[in-house]
Amino acid sequence: MSATGLEVFDKTLRTTNIWLNQIMGDLGPDRQVAWHTLGVVLRALRDRLPLELGANLAAELPLLIRGAYYDQYKPSKLPVHDRSVEEFLQRVADELKSGRPVDAADAARSVFKTLAHHVDLGQSAKVRDALGAVAGQRRRVGPDKEDVMSDLSYTDAEQVRAEGAAEAAALVRSACVHLPPPERPDIFADAFDRFAGARIVLLGEATHGTAEFYQVRAAITQRLIERHGFNIVAVEADWPDAGRIDRHVRLMQPGTYDEQAFARFPTWMWRNEEVAAFVEWLRRHNEGLSVANRIEFRGLDVYSLRGSIAAVLDYLGKVDPPAAKRARQRYGCLTPWQREPSSYGRALTMSEHDSCEEEVVAQLREMLGRRLEYAAKDGEAFFDAAQNARIVQAAEHYYRIMYRGSTESWNLRDRHMFDTLRHLLRARGPGAKAVVWAHNSHVGNAAATAMGWQGEFNIGELCKTAYDDEAVSIGFGTDRGTVAAADDWDGEMWVKKVVPARSDSYERVFRQTGIARLLTYLADPHRQDLRQALSRPRLERAIGLIYRPETELYSHYFEAVLPEQFDAYVWFEETGAVTPLPTAARQGMPETYPFGV
Repeated sequence: MSATGLEVFDKTLRTTNIWLNQIMGDLGPDRQVAWHTLGVVLRALRDRLPLELGANLAAELPLLIRGAYYDQYKPSKLPVHDRSVEEFLQRVADELKSGRPVDAADAARSVFKTLAHHVDLGQSAKVRDALGAVAGQRRRVGPDKEDVMSDLSYTDAEQVRAEGAAEAAALVRSACVHLPPPERPDIFADAFDRFAGARIVLLGEATHGTAEFYQVRAAITQRLIERHGFNIVAVEADWPDAGRIDRHVRLMQPGTYDEQAFARFPTWMWRNEEVAAFVEWLRRHNEGLSVANRIEFRGLDVYSLRGSIAAVLDYLGKVDPPAAKRARQRYGCLTPWQREPSSYGRALTMSEHDSCEEEVVAQLREMLGRRLEYAAKDGEAFFDAAQNARIVQAAEHYYRIMYRGSTESWNLRDRHMFDTLRHLLRARGPGAKAVVWAHNSHVGNAAATAMGWQGEFNIGELCKTAYDDEAVSIGFGTDRGTVAAADDWDGEMWVKKVVPARSDSYERVFRQTGIARLLTYLADPHRQDLRQALSRPRLERAIGLIYRPETELYSHYFEAVLPEQFDAYVWFEETGAVTPLPTAARQGMPETYPFGV
């Protein structure tokens, strides 16, 4: 459950703890000392900066830390004119006297390293420039203090993130479970029985095109279904296409996993040999179950505007022709944009078209208002149609706002995925238990990543907030190998070489274990040493539909705190690309635009 009941406070509390954990890694495991040290150093820094720059820096800080930053603030007396390193450290030392003894230089170094991790690079540069006058005064202080100021003003973020990798790798090596090859799914899945008590298990992936990630998710899911009562598989895919597979695996008509399913870019993501093998296993498993107990295969995503409109009209045409006529008139507003829905948002931005929001909301409201009447005729068919109507509403909103900025549209998409999951659990009843397949960037807790620090959330964070320990998130990673990906949107799929991970990444830590395949339980309360070692923010790699190794740092890495992001982590030192299956080509802009994960 939520710690405070208020999402904004929960998020800033989590973020503040991430900052404190990093300082505790330098100064010792005393949270009160870390908090006191953080406030002292930030206020000393604040008083040295021009007022406007000080305010800009404050805007980059989490809410709770911003309060400490502004404690005892007297702008009329700022900035202070004593600007030598020695004077700065003396002020820090004087303020630290009220708590446990901490060396002023160590305190300043730790706080500035933390700032280097979390503050925007442009803002950091301005702070460094403002402190640059100190460089000319270094000769006034001893060599130790000179080195401190070098750390304060010119922290090398890559070097800082890479520190402690060998020690962290040794702790992972001592705590992890060695995993067999995924070709032995029964043995492989033994390590995952510990997650049987969860209601939701979210299984990630570091790429959208790695065979081992699909094989492993299939093995884990089969175990959770066969032995632990899980009955919903919900994937990062379009609802209508996943519906074809759902009807196929639940032996319902019409239902096929053929060339028409997932025929739009990125075809290889769900049309591959690894998914096909799992789908056929699921169908065989369901053959021995009653209709009510068969396992569902559902799509969570928001991108199927055209397919969902067609599904709503088809349903109403069968059960209520007059309602179908009204729906066709309402959805007619979106007709020009169904093939390339991203152009809808562009047209609204340019004031070339009126919004269709009222029409799609009215259509959903009418269908839900008649739910009892429709569900009485065929509850399964109505559930599917109602979800498609929700998708039309969400998709209209998504494409309407996509040109306002990525954060708002990303949040809408993941909110929709979370809401869809809740609808599935509610419809299944009290015994519902779901396995989610989606990218790491969706299933890990966004509050522990650069995504969350800039205002984005995801289905993993929303599940943790709503279900607490009943939701378990498992991340996946790899160092090198090959991956199925494109060069650009709607481009051809290529098998690309994955370059070895950077020295300042979590992937490098796991590579240094020397273990080919492993599972690390990050939430183990008896291994606080492991959590502490991995709580230093590092980079994490995310390869989606597009892979650009020539610009990998800027295209595919983001900062994270792994033990706060995932409950467990599956590691493969080397992986290979999925094997795609043939598809029937469709026209139009890929509906996954602009996100690749």
